[in-house]
Amino acid sequence: SVLNKVTWETFDELCNDLCRVRLVTGQQLDLVVNLVFDKAITQHHYCEMYADMCLKLKATYPEFADSNTPGVLLSFQRCLVNRCQDEFENLPVSMELEEAEKEEVKNDPREIELLVKKRKDRVLGNMKFIGQLYLRRLLGHRVVREVVLKLIFKNKRPEEHYIECLC
Repeated sequence: SVLNKVTWETFDELCNDLCRVRLVTGQQLDLVVNLVFDKAITQHHYCEMYADMCLKLKATYPEFADSNTPGVLLSFQRCLVNRCQDEFENLPVSMELEEAEKEEVKNDPREIELLVKKRKDRVLGNMKFIGQLYLRRLLGHRVVREVVLKLIFKNKRPEEHYIECLC
C-alpha cells in the first residue's frame, strides 16, 4: 500500500519507510521487486521515481541464498534484472488481441481498444523503465544492447510498437 501513495512530494518519506521493511527471505525480496516493477511499468510517468527507489532499495536490502541455485546470492539488483528479462522476453509480438481475448470482452470495440492501449502502455513502460535503470547503472550496457538488437532485428520488419519503444 506504500507504493500506492508515492508521489514526488512523498517519495523520500515513503521510500525510507519501504527501506525499513525487514526482509528475511529471497521470496520476500522478489515480491518487493515485483511490486515496484509492476508499479513502474504501469505508471510509467513515474518510472524515474521508481528507478530512484530501486537505487535506494538496492543499497538497503540484504542478499539471500538463492533457493533455486545453491551457492548463488540473490540481491535486489539480481531480482530486478531477472524481472526485466522475464518481462522483455514475454513482450507481445503484436498489439492485436487474440480471438479469445476479444470474446472475453464480448467483442466490444471500446473494451478491445482499452486492452490494446493497456498492452501498449505496459510495453512502453517496460522500455522506459529499462532506460531509467540503465541511467542509474542498475542495468548494464550489454542488457540494453540486447534489448535494442532484439527489438529491431527480431523480424525482417520490426513491429511499430517496437520502433516506438526505441524513440
